[in-house]
Amino acid sequence: MSYRRFFVASFILTLALFVFAGTGEAQSTTAQTDNGAPIVPSGIVIDVDCPLLITGILGSGSTSWPSTSGDQTGRLNRNGIASTCAVPKVCSIFATDPGRAYDAYTFTNGTGVTACVVGELEVITQEACNLQMNAYLNTYDPANICTGYLADPGLSSGTPPTTPPPFSFDVPAGDDLILVVHTTNPGEIGCEYVITMSGDCIPVELQSLAIE
Repeated sequence: MSYRRFFVASFILTLALFVFAGTGEAQSTTAQTDNGAPIVPSGIVIDVDCPLLITGILGSGSTSWPSTSGDQTGRLNRNGIASTCAVPKVCSIFATDPGRAYDAYTFTNGTGVTACVVGELEVITQEACNLQMNAYLNTYDPANICTGYLADPGLSSGTPPTTPPPFSFDVPAGDDLILVVHTTNPGEIGCEYVITMSGDCIPVELQSLAIE
């Protein structure tokens, strides 16, 4: 076992003892890898700072948070109306052509109560990166983008980008929230973006990062 793997394994054991000792309540963690990315052990519920910020690159996700990437079929209708916890929307598909790159991030609501979460997307890359972020509950199928649909902001970033409006959505206790960032135009990829998650800050259970 390399020194780095030994360090990571030791950290995970120490963090697990810390989280579940004493009151048994989850505690905040700030441990980092060499490049400053947080290490998130598998199966441990952690309290997250609010707002939670995740920086990613479309097509490869984030170096600090687990994600999946691929191609999405079609996109949702941008009707200019943002979903809210009080007034949710119904899924509406605008296009069905394939080839839109996406990154998906999954969070579990471990609070024991329904959380009203606010999502917002900022696109950093200035050209050829018209992105949108949508929310899904428990299931996201890139070939059937209404499956598991929960909410959307009603707008994409445009190019050069402006920040789409924040949108909010209820995540029931014990359910998974999946935030999906995708391009609205087939072929766009490699775009830098920042996800902001705020509102009811929920403890989240994340799968561990692959650490080489």
